[in-house]
Amino acid sequence: MASKSSSTSPIILIAVVAFGILGGYLYYSQFVGAPEPIPTPVVATQDSLSRLATVNLNFAIFDQPLFQSLRIYGEAPVQPGTTGRQDIFAPF
Repeated sequence: MASKSSSTSPIILIAVVAFGILGGYLYYSQFVGAPEPIPTPVVATQDSLSRLATVNLNFAIFDQPLFQSLRIYGEAPVQPGTTGRQDIFAPF
């Protein structure tokens, strides 16, 4: 008996791919519905920045002796310079 070379017909391959796509679509559409709409946030109708126009700041704390006794130690403003290690991957 002569042996036949086994080759698959292109029609069968196309049918398998089509059934796979169709089956995948049906499976996916069963579990994933339409996305729920995102609710719109509630926006305040009044202008909240207009309240800042009436804010009164009390700077009397800067005149107190306890605040006046504060001192600056070190450099002010800080002078930038070279810091850190040259080779960050080098051992200690």
